[in-house]
Amino acid sequence: MTDQITLEAIKSRHADLAELVQHTPAVRLCSDAVANALNSDEIFLKLESLQRTGTFKARGALSNISVMGKAARARGITAASA
Repeated sequence: MTDQITLEAIKSRHADLAELVQHTPAVRLCSDAVANALNSDEIFLKLESLQRTGTFKARGALSNISVMGKAARARGITAASA
C-alpha cells in the first residue's frame, strides 16, 4: 500500500532537500508548434539542467535516500541513470 501524497508531504520533502539541491527556475515555453500540439499556451519548463549534476535525478535519489533506514544506507547505495 502506498502512502497518499499530500501538499504537506511535498512541502516537507522540499524543505528536507533545500540545502542539497539548487533552486531552479521554471520558464514559460514560447512555441506555437508545441502550444498547438498540446492545445495550450500555458507550458512551463523546469530548468533542472541547472542543477550541479546537470539533471533532475538528484532530487529523486536524495529523496529516496532520506527515507531509508540507517541499516539500509550502511549496506551501500547504488544509483544509476540511463
